[in-house]
Amino acid sequence: MSSELWYVRDRNRVTGPFNREQLEALRRRGQLARFHQVSRDRQSWVSAATLSDLFSAPVQAGSNEVVPLTFAPEPAHSWFYATGSIPTGPVSVEDLRRLLQSGMINTDTMVWREGLPSWITFRESGLDQGSSSISATTASKETVLRQPARHSPRRRGLLLITSMVVTLILGSIGMFFYFRGDVKRSGVRDWPGSTVRHPIHSVTEAPELTAAVGLVICGAVVTEFDGTQTEFPFSTGTCFVISEKGVLLTNRHVVQDIAKLAKADKLRSELEDKKKIKLEPKIWVFFKNQKYEATIRHQSDVFDLAILKIEPRQPLPYFRLAAKDDVARGTPVLALGFPGASRLPLSQEEEVEQVTREQKKGVRIDHHFQKSNFDYVITNGIVSVIRHEGTALCIEHTARLSGGNSGGPLVKDDGTVIGMNTLMAKEDVLAVPIYLALGVAQFHEELEREVPELAEP
Repeated sequence: MSSELWYVRDRNRVTGPFNREQLEALRRRGQLARFHQVSRDRQSWVSAATLSDLFSAPVQAGSNEVVPLTFAPEPAHSWFYATGSIPTGPVSVEDLRRLLQSGMINTDTMVWREGLPSWITFRESGLDQGSSSISATTASKETVLRQPARHSPRRRGLLLITSMVVTLILGSIGMFFYFRGDVKRSGVRDWPGSTVRHPIHSVTEAPELTAAVGLVICGAVVTEFDGTQTEFPFSTGTCFVISEKGVLLTNRHVVQDIAKLAKADKLRSELEDKKKIKLEPKIWVFFKNQKYEATIRHQSDVFDLAILKIEPRQPLPYFRLAAKDDVARGTPVLALGFPGASRLPLSQEEEVEQVTREQKKGVRIDHHFQKSNFDYVITNGIVSVIRHEGTALCIEHTARLSGGNSGGPLVKDDGTVIGMNTLMAKEDVLAVPIYLALGVAQFHEELEREVPELAEP
């Protein structure tokens, strides 16, 4: 299988392609498991367990059997569960089973513990099947039969209340340390204005990534003389969240043309007079199915950097930015973005021509794209070298990029953003693609100056 390339799918995220050695490395790191799906053409998907050279006991393709997961020995309280947008925990296996029996959670509730590549359902975890899915050490501790102590009903009631209070206190402490930004961690900048509940700590946190990596669509709302409104796309790119309050970063070149159109009052006035339509430039940001209108807070004069702002309906997960541009050569990195939705920027004249030529009326912006265009794509590579391009410090890497990746994050395995992809691909003498990202550590001073709320406690 050394010459074959495979894609890996984990719910809404597709990564790859990977060769056999890369798949083996993913399996060793826990980022490829039996419950993932793999494909060679991104059309036909099968269980990763069918790769017999990676998993010693494959299941047959098409099987509906749930394969219990085997975990390493775990602390007494190591599981988290999510009944809404915010996880709860840590709790023990027995706590989860009691919650299941009480009806507070069900077998479709998402659960996670350190070591898992992503959130899974309670059913997939195998925890509802007894001790067979837990390590032998942990299972033996949980299955030892003990003679229950004999207490009076009142005594048992007091013990129950006390245990519930202790569990709540320990759970709150655990949640604090798990979701805190860890400002003291070397080389990571977590903005004071971002609360401690939502920093991303791993690129395997699929639900959080979906709400933190956004598809940027620059376009316009056209209003006809009869009041019909149609939304048109002109160009696309990627952005990412750096504050739960809705502060986003992207490349300046992603939004600069729509910003110019917004200031071209004369051109838009002529369009209204000649075509009897009103054109209102817009920037939309999509986090999967969540649609927001964004405003441009700042366009840098030094870097290919723009700051966008949205008004989120609830606090957003956000990325932590590297505090130093000292990443080592060979460091594994991943590029996140929306290459499938790529549209090149247009001139003002081309944008006007497209609007007047387009026949679709009353169409929303998302109807111009395929459903899969709203799923971010991850490509992997390594850092080749850090060098200067003019006044900017750039990270040269091998994670494949294409049109829609502009403005997207370049991240390490722990979720720390080290660069912003600029779509500046070159060819070296060996015709090997070279991709560049702007180091984000050089942005800190400008971000603090232009977005004061990032520094608010």
